[in-house]
Amino acid sequence: MSESRLFQPMRIGNIKVQHRIGMAPLTRLRASIDRVPNALMKEYYGQRASIPGTLIITEGTLVSPAAGGGFARTPGIWNQKQVNAWKEITDEVHRKGSFIFVQLFAMGRAATVEVAKDEGIDIVGPSAIPIDGSPT
Repeated sequence: MSESRLFQPMRIGNIKVQHRIGMAPLTRLRASIDRVPNALMKEYYGQRASIPGTLIITEGTLVSPAAGGGFARTPGIWNQKQVNAWKEITDEVHRKGSFIFVQLFAMGRAATVEVAKDEGIDIVGPSAIPIDGSPT
């Protein structure tokens, strides 16, 4: 099995992963209420980086307060406190010899009306056409 291409190194841009099994984004909803990644998230991503050369793609990470309207405790990356917390996570993954990419996220028209109202944001997307089955 070790001769399978699945277990052979591969270049992605300027990084070299040691195998072709990566961790896809998973919605964890573990950030603080103000969307700051926490120690539990650092431990989680650190555990998944335990095999050196692994590629991890983070859970969806909101790009601004207005990008929310869907899930509480989704992490963000628009203020310095959030960036610093992600830096700690990134440093932990790199310390284990692995790589991490952030999945940037905005709810857009998929936002939930009630949640958007609670968060005080307007639902904005690239089109005014509602998503099928969505009240927006």
